[in-house]
Amino acid sequence: MRGNIVILPFVGACAIIYCFITYNTDSVRSCNEDWTELNVNDESALRKVVEVCLENKEGSYTSNCQIPLRYLSVAKPLVALASFPGSGNTWTRTLLETATGILTGSLYSDRGAFDGSKMCPARGKIFVVKTHGRDYVGRKTDCMRLNITRINYSKAIYIIRNPYNALLADFNRVIQTRKHVVNPQIDLAPKEMFNTNVWRTFVRSSAVRWKDMTIYWLRRRDIQVYILVYEKLVENVFLEMIKLANFLNYEILYTNAQCLSSNITKTFKRIKPKWLSKERLFNDKMKKQLNTMIQIVKTTVLKKYNISDTLDSYILPLSK
Repeated sequence: MRGNIVILPFVGACAIIYCFITYNTDSVRSCNEDWTELNVNDESALRKVVEVCLENKEGSYTSNCQIPLRYLSVAKPLVALASFPGSGNTWTRTLLETATGILTGSLYSDRGAFDGSKMCPARGKIFVVKTHGRDYVGRKTDCMRLNITRINYSKAIYIIRNPYNALLADFNRVIQTRKHVVNPQIDLAPKEMFNTNVWRTFVRSSAVRWKDMTIYWLRRRDIQVYILVYEKLVENVFLEMIKLANFLNYEILYTNAQCLSSNITKTFKRIKPKWLSKERLFNDKMKKQLNTMIQIVKTTVLKKYNISDTLDSYILPLSK
């Protein structure tokens, strides 16, 4: 998406199937024209079009969009969608598939949640690849069949999220995967688990892993890396997805952008109990360690990326 957004010949999902729209024809025509002529490098104009045509739903709709996803017909250079676990990778994949209509891949099985995860990225059928590690494939079955041990990425997207929230999300996931743990609150570890050595040990090791992974991706010199700030994505899905598509050199149809307003954008925003807060669950010793990791990342990438304010906002004050 260099320069202006252009309507491509492939058909957006909402133009075909399961998208029930009520709208003002003149407003839709105006929004389509504004979208087609939009310069993605003009953030002020971009925000205005997003506000009028998408967020305020002038000329928009009430919808139930289901996107018919497809594999690539022609192979594209692979792009890593990297993140520390718990940073919103799954949600970002869903948004990307909604915006582009193209399946995304993974270095993991993902238990059937994404069709693109079934095959090795090296087959050339997908180009955005989820990873919580580096370039090595690991034990992905289809890649082992092809004797592929490493993925050569042309670009990378690194999703950065407040590590306190990322660690909480990942701990909940880890505990829920243990068969002997049963919790009526889906996707949450039992409250009592946060008072155990399991939680304290998890924080100690994960804080270092978060630091190491973040520095690994942000210090890479061999490929271009785009930083997607999770908190900004939550705040403005449309704006951040348009900028992300621009980095991928991909065009988002206006109909697909409209579909981002449907319930699919809210799928992974869950209501959490009040006790599940970083201020309550991280003691001062944990905060000192995690704050130190944040400062190390800030110092390491300061000259290359302008994310100091974002990293500073992640630091938690001590209670004493």
